[in-house]
Amino acid sequence: MAFIVTANVSAQEESGLYKSENLYYVLDDANKTATLSSWKRLHNGAYDNYNCYSGNIVVPEKLANGYTVTGIGDECFNVCTELTSVTLPGTLKTIGEYAFSYCSKLTSISIPGSVESIDNYCFHECRAIETLNIEDSDNPLSIGISTFNLGTVFYELFGLKTVYVGRNIESERPAFNSCRSIKSIKFGNKVTALQKSMCNGADALEEADISTSITEIPEKAFYYCYALCRLALGNNTSVIGDDAFTCCNLPGINLKKVKLTSIGRYAFSYNVNATFLELPETLTYVSDLAFNNCRSLTKITSDAVTPPSCGGGEVFGSVDWKNCKLIVPEGSVDAYKSAFVWKNFFNIESGINETKNESTVVKDSYSVSGQRTTGNYRGLTIQRTNDGQTRKVIVR
Repeated sequence: MAFIVTANVSAQEESGLYKSENLYYVLDDANKTATLSSWKRLHNGAYDNYNCYSGNIVVPEKLANGYTVTGIGDECFNVCTELTSVTLPGTLKTIGEYAFSYCSKLTSISIPGSVESIDNYCFHECRAIETLNIEDSDNPLSIGISTFNLGTVFYELFGLKTVYVGRNIESERPAFNSCRSIKSIKFGNKVTALQKSMCNGADALEEADISTSITEIPEKAFYYCYALCRLALGNNTSVIGDDAFTCCNLPGINLKKVKLTSIGRYAFSYNVNATFLELPETLTYVSDLAFNNCRSLTKITSDAVTPPSCGGGEVFGSVDWKNCKLIVPEGSVDAYKSAFVWKNFFNIESGINETKNESTVVKDSYSVSGQRTTGNYRGLTIQRTNDGQTRKVIVR
């Protein structure tokens, strides 16, 4: 018996195992770094038992010996069914294969901004995780796959509901493709690019906040997100790609404050419940079928002084030309009435380029002849508001 114990201790010393606060690490003496390891796995790959890490685990940045913790090893928390939470250090660089697989009581996970890569099958069968936080970083995060014919490591989070993405993601497959339980996703200011088909088929997604420095919404980014009804785009978004928001559930499409220059083919098609569309003054091109089958539209407002050119005659396919009102800038009515596609609208009227802020109060109102107007006045007025602004408004 004494010989066996001595042999085991010697083997663990030879493999560089180190224990601190009931956590086991593999040491890299050359770099003075440590990788958290499963206590089930000995140096020869055998398992001693399945009663592994449990409860609330806090992984430190540094160990008592001065080594920096930079890795979570393969299968580190594999089948830790009593693990309820884990706090990862800001020094972490890598998370290995199957690192959290079958952690059935883990309800949230936060990936530090220091992490460079998450390996395959990391969250396999983590069905209780509802919240994923990918912390802000200027550096991209590389993520692996879950299975050959499915998606990334995040596909396996079958209960995932809330996602924050604070950095660009690099992966072989779109990060949240067919993650069918997600209800809300928000992208932070460090995110400069989305993947094609990033949330394609996330059919429970109700809210997407992309109000960041992103300039392009790529092809099929939110394709077939049937439940998507709340969308926030950043002011710097200049391009919306093909099929970006096809078959979503937007009640209206408000692009008024977005610096868009072009909208792709089928970009907002089949948003069948959208009743209004607001286009910005920067828009110059709309691809064919961009708003195809948005058949509930009753009002379209375009702030572009020059009618945006259209890539085909079905930009507004299935829109009721007779009953959908088109509001354009003052002085642009004739241009829209003669422009390709736009001229098909029966009701083209001039309107206001800016939306009145709810906190703005009109102090004085005058007719173009300089006479003070009352609430019964109809026509062009010059208004002075409580914020010191003066504007021309058509009162109908």
